[in-house]
Parts: sequence; C-alpha cells; structure tokens
Amino acid sequence: MVYSISGNKAIINGQNGIYDKKVNNPETKYGRNAANNYASYTKDIANSPEMPPLQFEYRYIPQGKYSTQALMGNAYEELGKRTEVSVTELNKKLDADKQKIEEMNKQILARNPQAVVVHPDFTAEALDLNGDGKVDIGEYATSTMAADMLDGDQAKCDIKNLDGVITNKGEDASLGLYMKQNVQNAKALFNEIHKTFQLDKAMNEFKSNQNNMEQ
Repeated sequence: MVYSISGNKAIINGQNGIYDKKVNNPETKYGRNAANNYASYTKDIANSPEMPPLQFEYRYIPQGKYSTQALMGNAYEELGKRTEVSVTELNKKLDADKQKIEEMNKQILARNPQAVVVHPDFTAEALDLNGDGKVDIGEYATSTMAADMLDGDQAKCDIKNLDGVITNKGEDASLGLYMKQNVQNAKALFNEIHKTFQLDKAMNEFKSNQNNMEQ
C-alpha cells in the first residue's frame, strides 16, 4: 500500500513511489510519486474490499520551501503523464466528479426527501488561461494551489494558507471553482496564481529536462 492509515484518515505523500529509481530531480520525483499514490488511494476507495478511510491528508510537495517543480511533476502525473490536455478531456474528468456527487445526492434524498442538494454543472473552461482550448501543466497547477489555499479557509483563497497539503475540506471547496456560473471569477483567481508564482517559467523548466517526464 502506497499510503498509510492513521486513525480514520488516509495519509498520502510522495516520499516513496514508483518514480524513486526513474526520476532524478528529488522535487519532481516527490510530486509525481504523490499524484500516483493519491490515484492509488482513490482507486482503492472504488475497488478495494477493505475500503480505506474517506478522510485524507494529501501532501503533494515536500515539507519546507514551496516547490514549483514538485507542483509541475504533480500536475504532469495528474494529466495522464502529458504536459497538456484539451478542455474537452478535462470536462470528462469533471463529469466523473459530477456523477459521484449525484450519487451522494440520491443517498441524501433517500434519507430526507426535503433536503436541499446541489446539482453541479462543471466546466474546466476557467483553467484555459490563454484561450487555446487546452490546459497545460502550468495552468492546471493553479487548481491544485487553489484547493490547498481553500483547505485553510473554505470561504476564500489566501496565499498565506498555502502549505502543500490538501484534505477533504480543500478538495470539496475547490469544486465550486468549476461551476459554469463561476467561470469568470475562477479564471481571474487562476490567472492571479499563475502570474504570482511564475508557473509558465516553472513549466518550461520542468519540460527542459526530459528525465522529469520519464515513464
């Protein structure tokens, strides 16, 4: 198992993983391991007879100085080991999240028919910062950082809350950024993060080293 269990919580990080002997840069390696280990955790929730805890703590960059190379490695892994994907493809990924929420809605309404539930209408459009119909790893990384910030305060994104860890709170709060009615505000937020942390520069640095993308 590539994650540990502490009480009723799954602890996921990139300290070890399948890229230990493949990727040379320790920060990039950490980010890719972390994303791969998190993917294993989510698969176990869906398929394992002994389902892990639904509560999780996911450290996607090493502790210490915030690493944009770990962030790029993480984004590269999450985009299926590619440096960019189409908005259409990302929308399919969001559709899977929508289906999960609708299943939860059914369970809630079965217990309480009067309950108020939200029927999400997601789009990845806000992540396409340059309007080319694609989302590259620099653009995609802004969503990870936003979820991290929202983990500390679910009402607003604040850089001071950026600590490299995402839990259920941040993940759940970040889903609101993909609602179709929030595209304009979300894109402004993602643009601000992208510019502040010079993620184009970080992406180009990541892509300049072929070993970072070792399969």
